[in-house]
Amino acid sequence: MQNEIIPDDVKKAVARAQYRKTLREPVVARRQAISELMRPLRDDWQHEAEGKPRGVQRYDGTAVLALDQAGASIYSMLTATDNIWAPLEFEEEWRKDDADARAWINEVSRIVFRSLDPARDNFYNDAPETILDAIGLGDGVFYSSRAPGSNQFHSKAIPWREAVFDVGPLGEVTHFDRWYAEPLWNLAELFGEEALPERLRKQLDQQPNEKHQLLHTVYPNNGSNRVSSMHRFVSLYVLADGSAPLSWGGYRDMPYYVARWGVGSGETYGLGRGILALTDTQVVNEMSRTSLRQAQRVAEPPMAASDELAGIVSLDPNALNFGALDERGNQLLRPIDTGGNLGITLEMADQRRQAIKDAFYHAMLSLIGSPTPSVVEILKNDERRDQSMGPSLSRIINEFFAPFIEGRYRELLRAGRIPPAPEMAAGAALKVRFVSPLAKAHKAQAAQATLQTVRGVAEIAQVDPSARHVINGKRAAKRVHDGLAAPDDILNTEDEIAALLQAEQQQQEGAQMLDTAERGSRAVESLARAEQAAGQGQQ
Repeated sequence: MQNEIIPDDVKKAVARAQYRKTLREPVVARRQAISELMRPLRDDWQHEAEGKPRGVQRYDGTAVLALDQAGASIYSMLTATDNIWAPLEFEEEWRKDDADARAWINEVSRIVFRSLDPARDNFYNDAPETILDAIGLGDGVFYSSRAPGSNQFHSKAIPWREAVFDVGPLGEVTHFDRWYAEPLWNLAELFGEEALPERLRKQLDQQPNEKHQLLHTVYPNNGSNRVSSMHRFVSLYVLADGSAPLSWGGYRDMPYYVARWGVGSGETYGLGRGILALTDTQVVNEMSRTSLRQAQRVAEPPMAASDELAGIVSLDPNALNFGALDERGNQLLRPIDTGGNLGITLEMADQRRQAIKDAFYHAMLSLIGSPTPSVVEILKNDERRDQSMGPSLSRIINEFFAPFIEGRYRELLRAGRIPPAPEMAAGAALKVRFVSPLAKAHKAQAAQATLQTVRGVAEIAQVDPSARHVINGKRAAKRVHDGLAAPDDILNTEDEIAALLQAEQQQQEGAQMLDTAERGSRAVESLARAEQAAGQGQQ
């Protein structure tokens, strides 16, 4: 591709991406300070060379460890690598009553989650990084797509420093710009040498490892002639300066997912817990630095010496210093007492460290306070956790996990890996049902309440039998099943229930008829014996 006149649609796409980038600038300074102290693997904001020192010097790791623990705990609460933690189900629940439809939706869920297996996708390796970014910085970004004609998915967590985005009224990502750098040889492999401008092709042999800034912008397809109408989004790879478009393409679903921890009114970018812990982290980092210097002064104090000892005193271990005593035995070399109190500094730092841990829900996630917590303590802790983190966890589910699972299903459907739907499931709307550890804990409370109610009514029914009519047994059984998140295939369909009820009714009717026949037979026998006895009496 020659360095010719840049098309108007390229100019417009790059100009709008640059404008969106300027809107992000007020957030960058705050995020950079958080990254330097809490996300050391994410603080390379300027794509600095490997091996070059980055950011501030850290003297305390409390914030890094607290954020890491919070991210691991919350990720484990929302997902479970060893089972299907977010199966698909029908929006119309009556469809589950059909055995074929239920078997089909269960198989679809298994196919979707098999595609997340580490051998097929990188989801379980990179999704925790997205959650960490969301908690600490406010936004976690995840990319997932499938190359046309391939059965493999490419998924990865995107560093927030590379991400610029805009969202719609429902929190969905409508525009996404990724500003990043790639070595020249990789650009040639990704897009082909012929797509590179002439000046880069000339550098390819001499400077293949030189990195060049790149922009990947994805925006809604409003009638672009670059992609087909079946694509909802246009994809453009272009050099960051807009001088050369490298590749056009399209997506049917937005490949970038953004998980925001908290969102201020009218804000686009999220607010993480890191901003709440930033001041304490900065203070404790400086206090730790001061404590280290003070401890060094205690271990190696500055010395006060007489002018006579200038240049002849050795402070090496086991050194002999002749002349360090005067004729009266007084020391001519003494440590200088700075008067510092290291204990107070350490106590104040510990208070700040606890504040940092509290910002990341350390006590609630670790259940600190009792080595063997009771059931009541666990339930109360879960309630406090839900009150504190509930809105943020719901947002991560609604903005990241649920759209991701739904998008993965649609992509597998387009790839022909979803079996044909039976008649009852054809054209049915689907939704994601979370059965993660956190979702199970929420629903288990409803199941326990249902069981307690049924037990209570059963006890009352022993005194007043009419009380048993208060409970609808089928509804209660379904509520317990849903609350305990048991597999759907253990339930009978409505047709199977009807058949079982009919069989029971026929069995009862048969038993009733047999009982009636037996009673009739005994009555006839009794009458015959009575007649026989009467006849013998007459004789």
